[in-house]
Amino acid sequence: MAEESNQSLEDFLYLEAKERAFEIDIKGLKEFEAEKNRLYEKETLVISEEYDKKLRAKEVERKIQRSGRINGARLSKMSARNNIMSKILDEAEVAMAKKIESDKGFYKDLLRKLIVQSFIKLLEHKVIIRCLEKDFSTVKGLIPDCIKEFQAFIKKEVDLDWEIEVEIDEERPLDYRNVQVEDEHNDVYGTRRIHKAEEDRKCLGGILALNADKSITCKNTIDTRLVLCYSESLPDIRAQLFPDVK
Repeated sequence: MAEESNQSLEDFLYLEAKERAFEIDIKGLKEFEAEKNRLYEKETLVISEEYDKKLRAKEVERKIQRSGRINGARLSKMSARNNIMSKILDEAEVAMAKKIESDKGFYKDLLRKLIVQSFIKLLEHKVIIRCLEKDFSTVKGLIPDCIKEFQAFIKKEVDLDWEIEVEIDEERPLDYRNVQVEDEHNDVYGTRRIHKAEEDRKCLGGILALNADKSITCKNTIDTRLVLCYSESLPDIRAQLFPDVK
């Protein structure tokens, strides 16, 4: 009887232990699955974020490349337009050079106007004039009439009797700039550009006027006037050549 009772107790304890072990196994499996799912979701999120990051970087790179291509095309168009517009100035210089050579009366009158305008701009009692060596005699002959015209203008505008002395600087004449470039058939096809440092001494014609101590300069060369006219006309030139460009 006691043996049966002990056997029953052993069987009960065995079953209890087995059930407890099963419960531990189940709990362990659940915890393992939970941890596995947590790690899976975590790594999935990391991979997803990395993918999104690379995707965004790729999209940014694509947009930058597209923007670069668009800007490159825009700059190319702008450069082409600027070249066309610069050619207008080149052609104007060639046309003016031809006009000066062929029409001496036109150039002489232009010199007179440039000299008088320089007197007005400087408004000095002594003015030094530099011009092309070939224009020395013409400028000398114009000075008396230019002085009278200037004095009449001052008298009319401000009611002053303005005395002015004019000197031609023959020791430092301006250098002639030949803008006409010819090919092997002697056809003019463009202009010869000059270095920035040469602008004060090379020109098609006109004058350079200075005050007595040469601290003030009035550049009234043909080149200066052409560039000024070109700059002021740029909006109209651009509108006529490229009406669709805003």
